[in-house]
Amino acid sequence: MEFTPKEYDFFISHASEDKENFVRPLANELIQLGFKIWYDELTLKLGDSLFEEISNGIKKSNFGIVVISKNFLKKEWTKKELNGLINKEIFTSNKVILPVWLDITAKEIFDFSPILADKVSVSVKNDEINKVISQVLSITKSEIIGIDLVKKKINFLNNCNDDERKKYLIDTETRIKNLVYFEEAYYNWFCSDDAFGGEEWDDFLAEKKRYELQNAYNLPYNVTYNPEFESGYDMNLIIRLAKKWILKKATVEEINELIFLVDWYHELDLPYILWGFTDESLEDFETHDLCFLGAYQIKSSKRITTSEQIENAAKKVFSRYYGKKINN
Repeated sequence: MEFTPKEYDFFISHASEDKENFVRPLANELIQLGFKIWYDELTLKLGDSLFEEISNGIKKSNFGIVVISKNFLKKEWTKKELNGLINKEIFTSNKVILPVWLDITAKEIFDFSPILADKVSVSVKNDEINKVISQVLSITKSEIIGIDLVKKKINFLNNCNDDERKKYLIDTETRIKNLVYFEEAYYNWFCSDDAFGGEEWDDFLAEKKRYELQNAYNLPYNVTYNPEFESGYDMNLIIRLAKKWILKKATVEEINELIFLVDWYHELDLPYILWGFTDESLEDFETHDLCFLGAYQIKSSKRITTSEQIENAAKKVFSRYYGKKINN
């Protein structure tokens, strides 16, 4: 499924009777995690056209969280919202509806809509908001990146003007620092004595904290990270090498050292750092390989880079860091 960013992450369809005990706390929790929510209490204003605003909310949201309860089934307006989300699924060929069964049985759902009963859902009670949050975190994805988008980045970086290149340099340094500082913050949190309130490890709380910190450091949810990597000399070295690369002043050996430090030595997300695309969002192996080999294509027009040069540079860098000479 291709994920296309919209104005809202989630549209919440619900019956007003479920608002106080379940829907409002759910919406507030999602907002605290950094999600953009279409929710009537927060979005609708006095004098707005209800039909028009809800229609726009559905169109401008990536997903619809449908809180199905006995109250929901009695309402005509909630059925219209559900029909709108179903039509969006059919039109876009994407998974849009995230059903939440709130104190309701599978038979009641089936009697209402056999199609809806067949959808993967989460069944909860009023005090089980965390189940919904966990499901939401599991489906949050970045857009799928194909090889053409990587080629466009390479072409841009080879042909952009000075101002555009300066902006790319600033953005790249920001990605590096945000990723490293997030890793430090997350590592410090789960090593602290009060990470789980003195209790044993909790997968949900760890996942929730990770998302909160990733949102705080403006990182995509599926970025690859190494929680044991700390800011310091190697981070600054990566930034210096990245700057030379962006300015088309890096040697083949320096480009290889940049790739080596990020991907091999510290196991960070190289496609994200160099191009702004997370490794997990790449469509296939061909796209993944171009994210690595494409780095060598950022160069001055006078320099020719051969596969032999790349191989020799890799041997030198490996020998320098591990103290072992690699024979041909």
